[in-house]
Amino acid sequence: MKNILISGATGFIGSHVVDKLIAENFKVIAIKRSISSTERLKEVSKKVTFFDADKNDLSVVFTRYRIDAIIHCANIYGRNCDDRIKILEANVLLGAKLAELASRHNVKLFINTDTFYNTEAKTMPGRLGDYILSKRQFKEWLQLGGWRCRVVNLKLEHVYGVRDNPDKFIPWLIRSLHLNVTPIKLTEGKQKRDFVSAKDVAAAFVFCLKSSEIFKDEFQEYGVGTGQYSTLREYIEKICMIYEKTVGRVNSELDFGALHYPANEVMAPSDQISTLQELGWAPEQSFEETVASIIAEYEQESLH
Repeated sequence: MKNILISGATGFIGSHVVDKLIAENFKVIAIKRSISSTERLKEVSKKVTFFDADKNDLSVVFTRYRIDAIIHCANIYGRNCDDRIKILEANVLLGAKLAELASRHNVKLFINTDTFYNTEAKTMPGRLGDYILSKRQFKEWLQLGGWRCRVVNLKLEHVYGVRDNPDKFIPWLIRSLHLNVTPIKLTEGKQKRDFVSAKDVAAAFVFCLKSSEIFKDEFQEYGVGTGQYSTLREYIEKICMIYEKTVGRVNSELDFGALHYPANEVMAPSDQISTLQELGWAPEQSFEETVASIIAEYEQESLH
């Protein structure tokens, strides 16, 4: 497989996937909105073919290029979006259009980016609930079959790494430590989590492309994580240790238990599915090195 169409390429996860695809000598066609910033792709942008989906019909991509596989990373979390139609358009309709076009143009493989939250039967409050519902609905559409291409649904655990949104948990915590915020108000931190590096997630997508012959069924689903769960408190304490080692003394007080758990908080994984590790993929990035790189990125940005 050589020509890869990717949605969401300008986002956090998508940009890491593009980096890996380019490094592995794939030809990358990235669909995006004309207003989307390509800042996350500045190191590889000259090697990427961009297609503005809001200015052109998506079918043009498939007539212009012979697409071998699609990686669908585009989504809206809904954190800063009050428009449910936009959430549906990004998380359901765009993927459905791509899957339909894949069927019409004999694309061999469609890889969908899903979330571990989608294993939960409970509805989360607010826009996060809208996001989870939309991801679940799109998965159900994929499971209906009849797409005439193999579908691989990858359920990602908590993805972290450089170039992430500043309001995500690890960047927020690092920023709070840098600013000497005290106390940092937290829950008790008993939630079990599996943090997987964005670089490892990108490698998982490329693993699927290179191993496409092993996917025989019309729809297959795999979890992508390290397989190692720790409490959120343990992760927080480890991040503080890494910060002290790389930057200096932590002056912030961690106030565990100051906050109540959000309604319907996921405390531990509740659904056991096959993991991509069972097929031969394995994570390689260490938590310490990845967090250190996030800290270095933040320290560098804070100088400007």
